[in-house]
Amino acid sequence: MDLPGPLPSHGPGYVPGDALPGSPALAGRGPHAVGVTTLHLTNPYQIDVLGSLAAGEPTRATRALDAEVWYPARVAGTTTYLDHLVPTEHDADQEPRPFRFAGRAARDAEPDRTLGPCPLVIVSHGYPGSRMLLSWLGENLASKGYAVLALGHTDSTFADQGDVLSTLRNRPLDVALAVKVAADLERRHPTLAHVWDTARTALVGFSMGGYGALLALGAGLGTHVFDDAFFGDAVRRELLDDLLVGDPFYEDLVDGVTSRVKAAVLLAPWGGDRIWTDAALARVSTPLFIAAGSRDDVAQYAAIRHLFDATVAADRWLLTFEHARHNVGNNPPPDALATAGHEAWWRYADPVWDVRRIVNVLQHQLTAFLGVQLRGLPLASYLDGAAAAQPGEGWPGYPPRTTVGLRLEHHTGEQPADPIPSEDYQNRDLTAATLGALRGLGRALRATPRV
Repeated sequence: MDLPGPLPSHGPGYVPGDALPGSPALAGRGPHAVGVTTLHLTNPYQIDVLGSLAAGEPTRATRALDAEVWYPARVAGTTTYLDHLVPTEHDADQEPRPFRFAGRAARDAEPDRTLGPCPLVIVSHGYPGSRMLLSWLGENLASKGYAVLALGHTDSTFADQGDVLSTLRNRPLDVALAVKVAADLERRHPTLAHVWDTARTALVGFSMGGYGALLALGAGLGTHVFDDAFFGDAVRRELLDDLLVGDPFYEDLVDGVTSRVKAAVLLAPWGGDRIWTDAALARVSTPLFIAAGSRDDVAQYAAIRHLFDATVAADRWLLTFEHARHNVGNNPPPDALATAGHEAWWRYADPVWDVRRIVNVLQHQLTAFLGVQLRGLPLASYLDGAAAAQPGEGWPGYPPRTTVGLRLEHHTGEQPADPIPSEDYQNRDLTAATLGALRGLGRALRATPRV
């Protein structure tokens, strides 16, 4: 099949993650060339959710998933990434449509080991999504001396999206697998050995990836989750009951992750109080950086603020993009959307914000956050100064008059959060807006013929 090549809709030569004029100081690329390679991971004898639903009882199989890895390299280069556009309600009988877009990384290049082992960042995409969805972050951090491993969660990608139950179960397990495999590969992989240091690992989760990161960090499920009609089938409940707080399998998973993960970034994290009790969220002590749009109607901004409020044991930040919707973290709209319908466009775009601008702001703030947490760099002023700024005041590293629409809040562990802002962010029926929407999506997918 011939795949469409990049079109210059973002301007000549634009690549996701490029710094726009007027971007904050830390948004641009670092001094290092970037390499990229693909890993194929396997996790034997795992519960096969889709197979279990078909069989009516739990079954097991080897779970396979791919990962994209960006790292500092000895030579610079360019590449193209393959992704897919998913069908919308108006073309639900179609298969996902492949497309390519450009990247600034040298495929399978020799790593630059003169830096010593780099901190590792594990990235988890949304539902659906892909391991390429945050390529802006992978390339940017690799150019600054990090290794970035972005998971492609099987049954949850644009190319193979299945029942959301597979996503709900497998996200924390995939993160735990990545942490374990990365520890093995840093010693013996023919290309990536000694490239990263898993003792300095961070998690980044976008949307459903934020759900998986929080579970992996200790915010286990409560039995109240099973009250939803989605779990009316006993098999569905059985496939998640070992992720409940206190289950030995779950607690071992958390121990394996938290022993290495020193920070986490949650971008528009999905879940809220439908998934977690305050007691479960209070188990998370890993420093958190949360970012969200104040008009997020997918993960629900009020639910995201509740995560910020209730993770009381963690040192935590909340960056709000005023009036943005849910797409706070994904790549800007790809050129392939130039011929797509508006439903596909809004999977990437925002009605108010230029997503390229969102990306540049996140590059700046995450460079500071991860630099402090994983490397001890003197970048705290970019966080503390922004959090302390009064409305209308400038933030460290930002050109004058460019912080309009941004708000950064900070609370230390055990410090109660401030009351919710006065604007109407109140949650409007979380259950119907989240799990209900996912159920509808699942029904549409089951009705779509597959080959």
